[in-house]
Amino acid sequence: MHIWIINQSFRPETNAPANRFHGLATQWEKLGQRVTVLAGQPYRPHGKLAEGFNGQFQEKQVDGITVRYHWEWITRKKKALAQALTQLSFAWSLLRKNWRVTPENRPDIIIASSPDFFHTISAWLLSVRYRVPFIMEVRDLWPEIFKDMGVLNNRALLWLLEKLARFIYVRAKNIITVTNGYAKQLTEKGVNASKIYVIHNAVGDADFDAADDAIKNKAGNNLRSELQIAPLSKVVLYVGNHGKAQALSQIIDAARSLINRNDIHFLIVGDGADKQRLVEMAKGIPNIQFLPNQPKEKVWAMYDMCTISISCLRDIPSFATTIPSKINEIMAAKKPVIACLQGEAAEIVETSGGGIVVPPETPEKLATAIKNIIDAPDKLEKMATSGRAFVDKHRRYSQLAQQYLGILQQAQQKKKKDDV
Repeated sequence: MHIWIINQSFRPETNAPANRFHGLATQWEKLGQRVTVLAGQPYRPHGKLAEGFNGQFQEKQVDGITVRYHWEWITRKKKALAQALTQLSFAWSLLRKNWRVTPENRPDIIIASSPDFFHTISAWLLSVRYRVPFIMEVRDLWPEIFKDMGVLNNRALLWLLEKLARFIYVRAKNIITVTNGYAKQLTEKGVNASKIYVIHNAVGDADFDAADDAIKNKAGNNLRSELQIAPLSKVVLYVGNHGKAQALSQIIDAARSLINRNDIHFLIVGDGADKQRLVEMAKGIPNIQFLPNQPKEKVWAMYDMCTISISCLRDIPSFATTIPSKINEIMAAKKPVIACLQGEAAEIVETSGGGIVVPPETPEKLATAIKNIIDAPDKLEKMATSGRAFVDKHRRYSQLAQQYLGILQQAQQKKKKDDV
């Protein structure tokens, strides 16, 4: 089966959708399937093209996967209009470049993933063009996420997005969600429950092994020297996007309240629309260090160096059904996670035993949780071991890719029967 994956981000980008489809695609190739990824130019989050890319259409091999990188309008701006124009340009490139392909390159099934919106319409049109099943992945619910985040308040646009989302949901042969909460909300919207499946985010096997190598090789020791972090300091790590959704000011406020603890050092790694504001907010707080985005291999060394790692989101209703993929990564690295989360994500952390949960946007409780874990090394070790065991058993793409592939094969067989 030739699987087309359509997603605006893919490696060398390392955001959650890019990591997910890299993990799935590599496993599907091992299972004897053929995968082609249709992606945009890799320029996120800096607004600068990755090395080896020229902004035009290019086809490359990435870890044995064929990736077709399409032209899109590149912008450093984070405003909704600029992002919408980028998404529209990618959606147009998809149709222009893939409307006519040679017979041997035709897809047998097409998967498209949110949270980016407009390319899912292009994916559906391509599925009609080639008469193959269209599978829709739902990583965020439209338009609720835009409304709760305060990104969009125009009632007419919200109504239009709701109608477009409904249009896509109805026409998808199957819908894959990454949380049980999304599946429940979709059924409440009237989507046929029989075509909804849940395949959680996970960790790629190569990443799981890389985390293990970092632990065995004590990769964090060299990095600690490089970053000039005192040998006895307990590092509290955040790695990820610096956007409004993450509400990283809660970490800065917690760090401010722990200034008197000379043994605690906060390391905040990544980039995003909110980073400059956060850096300004942290001025004068001596126990915080910021770093830009890091290559994946270095991130595992950072996890090895840290004592605990934080995953956090804003306190809004939409995030009660969101599970940040970082919690799997942290637990795979054998580190306790402090989850400033609610709903299903909080339940996973508690059930796994891999960390503790504090209410989002409560920096005083976050500071207390940090002290409690750091001052209880036996508890820390137990959480670290439990978290990695949970990921090993339940959150590896080598396991989930087989379940996902079964759904794709079933959809393909049903389409063939319908066409007879």
